[in-house]
Amino acid sequence: MNGAARRRAGFSRLEWVVLCAAGIGIVGLSALLARFPFSPATGAASEAVGVSERILPEVRRRLRGALVWENLPADAPIFRGDTIFVARGGSAALRFGDGAALALDDGTLVTIAGQPFGAPGVELDRGSLTVSAERQEVQVSLGSGVAAVQAGGVTRINIDERNRARVTVAAGQAELRGASTRKLATNQATELGPSGELGPLVTLPVELTAPEHDQRFFFTRVVAPVTLGWTSKTRAPLFVQIAGAPAFQQPLASTPAKGSGWSWTPAGPGTYWWRLINEWGEEQSDTRKFSVFEDRPPRLLEPTEGQVVEDANGVVFEWLGVEGVGAYQLELASEPTFAAPLVSEKVEHNRWRLARRLGEGVYHWRVKALDAERRGAVFSSPASFRFVVAPVLAPPTELDSRQLEKGRAQP
Repeated sequence: MNGAARRRAGFSRLEWVVLCAAGIGIVGLSALLARFPFSPATGAASEAVGVSERILPEVRRRLRGALVWENLPADAPIFRGDTIFVARGGSAALRFGDGAALALDDGTLVTIAGQPFGAPGVELDRGSLTVSAERQEVQVSLGSGVAAVQAGGVTRINIDERNRARVTVAAGQAELRGASTRKLATNQATELGPSGELGPLVTLPVELTAPEHDQRFFFTRVVAPVTLGWTSKTRAPLFVQIAGAPAFQQPLASTPAKGSGWSWTPAGPGTYWWRLINEWGEEQSDTRKFSVFEDRPPRLLEPTEGQVVEDANGVVFEWLGVEGVGAYQLELASEPTFAAPLVSEKVEHNRWRLARRLGEGVYHWRVKALDAERRGAVFSSPASFRFVVAPVLAPPTELDSRQLEKGRAQP
């Protein structure tokens, strides 16, 4: 803003300097609060209660006392009071101090309320999650009540658009505390209404056996079939139902359930939910989900194809990581076939410096993801580079006639 504009606004130059400095200070304070959460009671930094194990985009986190949301990466500490939101198509796996685990589905909003190195407490605002309790009870606040998952139990909880919570025990025991209290055992389910009222207790006659809830499948060129398995205690007709959303409003498949399994080939990458129902559309099993991904290899960034690397700083390898992967295998060879690699290293990040000294020559390198679920992971396209001990001099440039004349004129 120029001087005339400042005078029209009624501010002097000094006042404008003070206002700008205050604005910068506010932005800096906001960033500090976003990075380091503080306890309102003590002013001390919050203690971590867990860590994010697996994150698929997009997952956002707002620290307690912070003004802004931030991306939640894998292997990040989770603090008491954190609010976590999983966007459409994402998922998050969290591990807590006593070994308890939370699996958050897409569209889920939770607030963490655990104690350091103890069992977590969780407030579920919307969406669905799976709780795996370890050595202690894990409590999930549902607004109108609490679902308490007993030690060693696995329970899935979903809040629908009517604000009704569906609680299904996949293993062990749980207790639902609303206007009254109800105990649930394996393969039992009930609902909690918005006023705390409990729905009828249902014992599900079908147990799903495969795949595991939230299991991931990867393909390289062609989508492979996914085998669904179950055991049934009823002779009534059953149907396998698959959908792209947990509400099953628009099923992708609904076919008679024959025997104890069925293979289904997804149309492409995505997240899918499945269950078994009876001929009236009533749930006869728990609901599980699985995800299908195209297994794309890492993309090499440096050294690039044909790059000349000097000895001064050593060789630093860098590549574009694969979402959800925390470890890679890097290979370095003196021949393009990689028949006898000089280096075959497990790397936990997407950047690595070679410690050993190389002789001058041309080398080839490639990287692939290391993940138990990626059994057929493929290497990236290789890149070759030239390693030299002494720097390569630039080729001489041709001088034009004017430069030559100028040179002759010098005494």
